[in-house]
Amino acid sequence: MPRKQNGFGNPRSLAFKGVNTRTDIGKSKGAAGNYPSDRRFGSSVQRSVIEKYNLDSNWTKWRKGYEYYNQAAWYRLQDVDDFSGEYKDSQIQSKLYQGTPYEVDVVFDGYKFATKNADSSNHYVMKRTPVSSPDLGTVTGVYNDDLKYPEYKANREIRVKGNPGADSRLLLQMIGERITDGETEATLNYVLNEKEHPALYVGKTYEEPTEVKVSVDTSTILLSQELDNPQDLVGKIVWIKNFFVEKPISSFREFEFIDATYYFGARTLDKVSNVELEVLDPDSEVLPPTLYDITTLPSIFTSNDASYTVSGLHIFQKELYQKYFGRQYLTADLVSTEVSLASYSILPFRILGVQVDGSRLEFTSVPFTSELKIYSPPDGDSTLVFTDYSFTKLSIDEYDGNYYHALGKPGDSPWMNLDTDVDPWM
Repeated sequence: MPRKQNGFGNPRSLAFKGVNTRTDIGKSKGAAGNYPSDRRFGSSVQRSVIEKYNLDSNWTKWRKGYEYYNQAAWYRLQDVDDFSGEYKDSQIQSKLYQGTPYEVDVVFDGYKFATKNADSSNHYVMKRTPVSSPDLGTVTGVYNDDLKYPEYKANREIRVKGNPGADSRLLLQMIGERITDGETEATLNYVLNEKEHPALYVGKTYEEPTEVKVSVDTSTILLSQELDNPQDLVGKIVWIKNFFVEKPISSFREFEFIDATYYFGARTLDKVSNVELEVLDPDSEVLPPTLYDITTLPSIFTSNDASYTVSGLHIFQKELYQKYFGRQYLTADLVSTEVSLASYSILPFRILGVQVDGSRLEFTSVPFTSELKIYSPPDGDSTLVFTDYSFTKLSIDEYDGNYYHALGKPGDSPWMNLDTDVDPWM
């Protein structure tokens, strides 16, 4: 028999029902979109732009993709030739490592693919092809036996030894680039010297940003605009024409190595004379100086006999290089005994302050982050380190020695097969 509740029944029977405060789940699964937190009558689903596009143009996307597929799933980007009126492959002439002694002429051309991962169903790819073939060297040994070299296997590295070619110095600028012998291709991860030690160390600005102080003889200034007040130069852009500097470490004004537990550093001071520079007006725009097309900015003045002093502190992470020294602990003193060259670049910068000292016009840059490279160039054979997961192999698309594609025009390249599943340890 149920127990009476003082003769008045359940006191909660007339109470208001509790409010559902759960926010982890909704009432039910709805259509795609962003739902308001208050799901009362009259609230609406706000779809994203991409969801709205997908709903409105499924057929358009399908049709566009179908047309691309009928053109063998891709086609070359083309332009109309102004003289002949015919369509020709689009190409852009450019240079790698421009402004350095290691310039390489390249051509960019492009492809267009159908895809489901973009609103327009288009996927563009630009390919970079060197115009010339630098002589980087000749391979003399490949260390890809995982039983003999388990350490290389653990680091996912394939080491290749070779004799340096006429352009082998270019390798120290190509870290992260793709290198090929015409058939096999891989990503260059590092370059080692004849001691199997790093031939290159890359340092980044730390705590003390790089600062440039420029001095110009007013008699050498060639004015392109009126310059009534030198203070008007504050905020303008300085472009030093020979911005890439590579020189022996011994020729720096100051070059001090600093050692710490997890990094070593280099505090540097360098002075360069007989510099050609140009001061440009960015037209009150606020873009970073490196994003401008320097050749299109109005010139204020130029000088062919300027000088500058550049200083900064750069650090080098030891963990990137320790594995190449085995059990020998990497220190700044050890590195200082092996390196002999250093390089840095001074990209266009803004003027922070200006002063006139007699016949000299002096201005200081806005402090900026920079990069310092120090080198231990190989005296003989060098070792290239490739990532083992970056290997690909290119071959003519044949089956049992037979080429089944329709022959194109004379001079057209044959269809090629790119194998991206290459195991260099086999």
